[in-house]
Amino acid sequence: MNMESFYSWIKNFKFSDFADVISVIGFCFTIYVLLTIRKIKNFYVFKARVPDLLKKVSKHASQLSQFHNNFEDSKPLILLEIGQVEVILKSLNKKVNRQVKSSIKEVNKHISGYKIYRDKSRLWDIYVSLQKVNQEVVNLQEDRNWESNNG
Repeated sequence: MNMESFYSWIKNFKFSDFADVISVIGFCFTIYVLLTIRKIKNFYVFKARVPDLLKKVSKHASQLSQFHNNFEDSKPLILLEIGQVEVILKSLNKKVNRQVKSSIKEVNKHISGYKIYRDKSRLWDIYVSLQKVNQEVVNLQEDRNWESNNG
């Protein structure tokens, strides 16, 4: 681009062209702010709700372990406990990353299997997968704590 074509471009530049450019910049800035606010909201929702949900998952996992040890006498209570776990996992699923969501999906598959077959080994599978979710969420909490303290 030589100087003559640049002067020609400046000469033909209209205020509406400037307004169009500013509108596009404003739109991009709005999207950036929206994404930043969403990230901040998710961070604080995670910090506020996940520790409580994690305690509940641990409590129910412990209860399922006890039911596993006394399986025959606990069959009616197991379904009740599993129902409560499903509700907690549904809430937790909205607040975690993809890796943990995948593990929650695995727990739900084990729960579905237990509801069909109702055997002791499937109950143990639920317990083990709940422990996996529990540990993944603990790791995620530690990562987020590190992120908030270091940047």
